[in-house]
Amino acid sequence: MLNEQAQVKVEKDNGDQKRWAKGLFYRKEGNKLKIKSEVTKKVFFGLCGIVVIAFSFKESPYQDSPKDSSIEVPVRISTHSEKITLENYSDIKDKPKEKHTKKSYKIEPLKIVSREKESLIPLGSSGTALLLTGATNGPVKAKLLEDIELNGEIFIKEGSILWGRGASTEERLLVTFSKFVDADGKSHEIKANAYDLSDQILGLKGSVIGRTSKKILAGAGLGVAGALQTMQQPQNLGGVAVVKPSLKNALLNGASTATLGIAEQELEELKNKQTIIEVKKGTKIVIVFGEI
Repeated sequence: MLNEQAQVKVEKDNGDQKRWAKGLFYRKEGNKLKIKSEVTKKVFFGLCGIVVIAFSFKESPYQDSPKDSSIEVPVRISTHSEKITLENYSDIKDKPKEKHTKKSYKIEPLKIVSREKESLIPLGSSGTALLLTGATNGPVKAKLLEDIELNGEIFIKEGSILWGRGASTEERLLVTFSKFVDADGKSHEIKANAYDLSDQILGLKGSVIGRTSKKILAGAGLGVAGALQTMQQPQNLGGVAVVKPSLKNALLNGASTATLGIAEQELEELKNKQTIIEVKKGTKIVIVFGEI
């Protein structure tokens, strides 16, 4: 027996030692474990009963304790009273009040602020216009036939009325425009000149008036004076033609001298008189902006 060696045999228990509740709360059926519902219910209801009993014996925190039910009367009442002074603390320092005077502001309605048209229009801008009146020495009225614009910006719209004044030279009528009226009826200052549409030269071509009749009259006077001179009857004396004084020759000589004097006077007035150029209404012209 003493010489026999101890033999250790390992047997599998399938974890039965760790399953302490086996048979109490669950049972094994084959390879599956099933919980016993009857035992589980009894344990649950038992725990609930214990909890209910424990809460029923616990005192309510809202019930007044016997110690708080009465107020003890002090044995001695002190007659000494102390004054307690409360101070308010503020981290914001009191600033002295300053008198402020209210300022009144006047609000004006919105308005468009723009530069004067005279300084706004680029120098050398041009456009075509139509004479609404006949042009001569004096006021001239024209209508703009296209917009005056540059780089997409319109300075004067089509249909604006231009006002200017004409002055005749020997061959052309110089027209200077100083104002225009827009579609709203507002007048604006400008500086522009009229150019002839045919040759793009400063000044308008037109007809000369006031001198034709005087030229015809002066020419007719000279012709009549020459004719009267030839109507006198000269006589041949020693190979020289001599006009002897007679009533007929005296009348013809007087008429010739008077006619010649009138013709010379008309020609002299014609030289000193200013030429007047007339341009017809409806003539198309070119307007160039800028001062000459």
